[in-house]
Amino acid sequence: MTFDGQIISYYVLEEKFDIFQDRMLDNFHYLDDKINIFRNDLNEKIDGVETRLNEKIETVKNDLNKKIDAVETRLNEKINKLDARIDKLDEKIEFVKTDLVQINSRLTLIESKLGFKGQLVSSLTVVAALAASYFVAQLFVALGKYLGIS
Repeated sequence: MTFDGQIISYYVLEEKFDIFQDRMLDNFHYLDDKINIFRNDLNEKIDGVETRLNEKIETVKNDLNKKIDAVETRLNEKINKLDARIDKLDEKIEFVKTDLVQINSRLTLIESKLGFKGQLVSSLTVVAALAASYFVAQLFVALGKYLGIS
């Protein structure tokens, strides 16, 4: 091969190498474009999933808040009913106390008139007061069982 042939072969080889380099650069640009497209698609899908999850979270949170409010309302209604029942029981207890005071004052009057026999009546008064106290205590025990306290 002559020197001129070698130079021509060199230029042909250099041109083929340049074409090969250009193809490689084109392929790298193509791959970069594909990577960017995939990245953008993936980011859009991630944003969509995140949006749907946030919507579901809000829906669940709203549903839970509604259920909590409903339970709270029912509990408040039951508490109000129990307060009303306790008030009625307090009225009955006050009525029993008033009756005991009246009975005690009558017995004291009778005792003063009877003297020794009055001591017996006084003892009966104590027994009656204890019985009334037992009745009131049983009322509270029943209320406690009803409320589930004891």
